[in-house]
This record gives sequence, structure tokens and C-alpha cells, in this order.
Amino acid sequence: MAPHSVIGKPLPMTDAPGKVTGLGKYADDLVAPGMLFGKILHSPHAHARIRAINTSKAEALPGVKAVATGRDAPNPYGILPIGHDECVFALDRVRYIGDNVAAVAATSAEIAEEALELIEVDYDPLPAWFDPLESMKAAADWIHESKPHNIEKEYHHEFGNLEQGFANATFVREEHYYAAEVTHAAMEPHSTLAIWEPNGRLTVHSSTQVPYYLHRTVSEVCEMPMSQIRVIKPLVGGGFGGKSEVIPLEVAAAVLAKKAKRPVKITYTREEVFYAHRGRPITIVDLKVGLTREGKISAVAARVVQDGGAYCGYGPVTVLYSGALLGAIYDIPNVKYDGYRVLTNKPACGAMRGHGTVNVRFAFEAMLDALAHDARLDPVEVRRRNLLRAPCITVNGLRVTSYGLPECIERVVERSGWAQKKGKLPYGRGVGMACSHYVSGAANPIIRSNMPHTTVHIKVDRDAAVTLYTGASEIGQGSDTIQVQIVAEVLGVRPERVKLVAADTELTPVDLGSYSSRVTFMAGNACLEAAKQMRGQILAAVAKKFGCETRACACASTKRRLRRSISTVLWWPRAPTPRRKTLVAAISRAPAWARLPLTVTARRWLRFPWTLRPVACTSTASSRRTTAARRSTP
Repeated sequence: MAPHSVIGKPLPMTDAPGKVTGLGKYADDLVAPGMLFGKILHSPHAHARIRAINTSKAEALPGVKAVATGRDAPNPYGILPIGHDECVFALDRVRYIGDNVAAVAATSAEIAEEALELIEVDYDPLPAWFDPLESMKAAADWIHESKPHNIEKEYHHEFGNLEQGFANATFVREEHYYAAEVTHAAMEPHSTLAIWEPNGRLTVHSSTQVPYYLHRTVSEVCEMPMSQIRVIKPLVGGGFGGKSEVIPLEVAAAVLAKKAKRPVKITYTREEVFYAHRGRPITIVDLKVGLTREGKISAVAARVVQDGGAYCGYGPVTVLYSGALLGAIYDIPNVKYDGYRVLTNKPACGAMRGHGTVNVRFAFEAMLDALAHDARLDPVEVRRRNLLRAPCITVNGLRVTSYGLPECIERVVERSGWAQKKGKLPYGRGVGMACSHYVSGAANPIIRSNMPHTTVHIKVDRDAAVTLYTGASEIGQGSDTIQVQIVAEVLGVRPERVKLVAADTELTPVDLGSYSSRVTFMAGNACLEAAKQMRGQILAAVAKKFGCETRACACASTKRRLRRSISTVLWWPRAPTPRRKTLVAAISRAPAWARLPLTVTARRWLRFPWTLRPVACTSTASSRRTTAARRSTP
């Protein structure tokens, strides 16, 4: 394989200059002429009916331009098609302390805060559920009437012969594990600026990982066509899953802007970030694992109860992943899983790094260490003896095509000094081993359709400038840089020659968002395919011009990349100038009349090399599916 010129090389991230100079803009940095400040009224009760809301005093306060309640936006929404149970403002009841009741847009944040205190709400308190184990026993006063016993979703899966698996085990352990709730605590709090335009269009700038889903949700809640709404993702100061579903303030800002006919910005306080939450849920794990005398895992039975908070969110997916990925890192022939996602009167949980898997992975790896001790085996050796052999299909139907765990284990053992440290360190110090994994994307889009999960467009203009249009969301993980690197590598240009336009629903094609470790896999492959198509168009035009075969042409960033086996190489000027704006062709094997002054002649001929097709070259490619996820994802 030829060495790469861009991939694998140390490069500054594409958004680094804006961040280090302060020129880059986060959502809260944005302002608009006539901008109002939005504030949200939160519930003081964990569970209560709303008898009445009186906003007249708040509306009469000088400086207040709009007050919104549930009556202004009654349409429910949710990130999953099976879980539209949340309204931007509560309609008939509140379901946790901090639930959204009303919002105010005013000429200053202080006036908006004062107006909130003037809103009168008559509550009728109801019994509240805080413990998921007690909540799932509830016979009445359910948090959502459509969810009996407060169970949002449950799964019961069994693969193989569990009874026989435990019968074959020499060592069997059963343990109970409790993992606490965790929130993301990103440095940047959630912030949204919604701009109402005189022509009735709405532009939403928001700190989000999922611009496309936000686009759809604002359309549904505000009852506006998507063509009248534009969503732009500015720089994001940390996400980690906490911005991978639509957050109430994003819709609240849009509702207020529509009602006030003015731009409205809402930025959460740190306290409100905790109210919004969407973090990792409390997880209660009852685990039973069997191990043979040879150290092979023979059977696993897991019962998992998750505290999902007051709304559905990603809940059904979270609890599914907890079980589905149990058998995707080790070779386990017999697995049983019972998973329950339970509603409680607390802020809704959601996705957080390693969505759905971390807490169960902690329990399983701790159990594996205990079984290794029982079998008098090194914990590393137990893991070695249970490795998968990729490519393979796991017992529960997951396709594993990439599996670097064996090499990873050996590297960790070597570099950690495992043999010298394990069991030999002073009291209170130790070294341990645990393994984890995750999928790349999901088999199904959250919005049910057959459309591609990711699409990119590439355009090469008359001056040889390359523009990449992608809907993928950069949230600090480097996806913008990776996409630019892939395009630059294939087209043979330096990364600085590729202009990136990203995450703007009016300009960029659809990408489903930054979650589930999917962007490099899906958007990266779309970039690879589009760049190959673009290169093919360019080289075909050059080959026709010079009367040679396309396969005899290549692209390179400088003339130093010329190879004797290639008759035509396109090289891209490092800096476009008015006199040299386009691709230049250099011929290593050419007629005698062309050998000496070839580069000059070629520059003139190819000042616009696509004169054969007098339009800008564009190329599009899409990435549809992941290679490691169940198609039964809800």
C-alpha cells in the first residue's frame, strides 16, 4: 500500500484557530439585532397536576415581549418515534422538580427573571416515585397513564441453552451491583438562539449534537414546514451524549421567538443543566455467570433495572444496549437478559459515553475477576480464553468485523508491567484489568425511513478550491478534521485546501448526528466514496484532454509525488493566484514537442480543465448502515 500523505500525519484540528484565538463562536456568544432574553419557569413539585396558570401579571410587566405556556405548544415530542411523551411546557401535570411550566422573553435577563416570579401556578400535588424498584410496583398514580406500573420498556431475551450452560460450569457466581447516576457536566451549558425573520422563517443556532433531529422537532412543535426552518450548529463546548437529543430550551427558544416575532436566546444556568440532565441512569444489575474449569464462560444471566427519570428519551435503546452488548466482546454461547426501563419523578436520563453499556460492563468485568480468583487463574488469562474470532456473528446476532481486543490486551499487559505488579504491590495499591467495547452507529435511523444515514457533497470550483458539505456535528471529537483528511488524501491536496461547511440544515445534506461512535465510520466512508467519485470525474476529463487512459493518471499535491509508472499526474498549486487558479498537469512521458515546456503549456490549457463540461464538478456519496448493530433496534 502506498504511504499516505495526509492520513496518519499530525495535523491541527480544523476548528483549532477559532478556538485558540477566540474568534470561534459558541451559541451563547451569538447576538442578533433586537434580541430578547428567555427564561424558563420550573416546577417546584416532583409530581403534581396543574389546576391553572395565570400569566397576566407577567405579561403586563414593562419589557416583557412574550410569555409562553403549554397552550402555545401542545404537540408532544421525543427523540424516539415510540416515545413522544414530552411537551416543551407541561400541559396538565409536572413530573419532576425542574419540569418546564412556562417561559418569558424580555428585553433583559433581569426583567425575564422578575416576570417568572409573577406567573401564578395552582398545583395539586400527587404521590411521587423516586426508587425504580418501588416505582415499577406502582398500582396507581402512574407518571404517564399510558405506561402501567411506570415501566417504559422491558426486554426479555434468551440465546442458547442457559440451563445446560450453567450445568457445564465448574464455578458459578451471583452478585448484585448498583451504579449511581452520572451527568455530563460539559463546560458549555446548553444554549440556543432562535431568530424569527420578517418573512416568517425561523433560524435556530443551538449547542446540539443532532441538528437534523432538532430541525424535525422544531417543525413539529411550532407547526411550521421544515423548509421554513434552518438549524445551525455553532462550536460546541462538550457534549458526551448530553446534547444528543432535543433539550427543552431549544424548543422553548423557538416557541418564544415565533410568539414575540423577535430573536430570543436562552442559556441554561448550571442548575438548569442538572434539571435537563439526560445523563447515565441509576442501574441495578443482578448478574449470574458460569465459568468452566478451563476458564471458558459457559453462561450469563443478567437482570437490569434502569431509573429513566420522568420521560422516555433514549430509554428503550439504553436498556436494550445494556443486554445486547453483553455478548459482543467475549465468546459467550448462552445468554439470558431481562431489562427494565422504569419511570421515576426525576430528571430524564439519556445517552452518556458508552450509552447503555458502562454500568453493566463494570458489573461483568468485576464478576469476571471474582471468577478468575475462584478458578485460580490470572484475570488476563481468563479474558484471553474467551476472545471472539472475528469476523463472526455473536450468539445474539451481532456482526463483529473489527476486533482489536487481543492486541490491546497484550499491549496493556506489556506496558503496565502486569507480571511484575499483579499481587506484588504494597497494601492499598494494585493493578487491574477490564475490557469494554461499543458499536459504530445503529442499524436503523431514529426517524424511520430508508434514507441514507449520512450524505456528503464535494464541490471543486473553477479555481480548484475544494468544498466539503457535511451535516455531521463536530463536538470536540475531531470529526471535521477526519472528514477533511479523507477528502484531501483521495484528491491529492493539502488539508488546508479543503473548505468545510458543516451542520447547517439549509446548506448541508442530512446526517443523523454525533452519537454511538458513528461519525468517522459513516460520514468518513461517505467522504471516501464522494472523493473517489470526484477524482474519477477529474481524471477522466484530463485523460480525454491528453489522449491517455484514466488509469494512467493520478492526483498529487506537489510535483514531487510523480512516479515513473504514471504518465499523467495532476498537482494542485499550493496557493491559488489570479494567474494560476486551477489544476496543472505534468506529463512524464509525452511527445517531444511537449516535454520541456509542458507545465507552462498545461497550465494554459487547463486554466479551467472542465471546459468539456462547463459546470462545477460535484460528487455525492452516502453511508447507509453500520456493520455492528442489531436491525431490531427500536
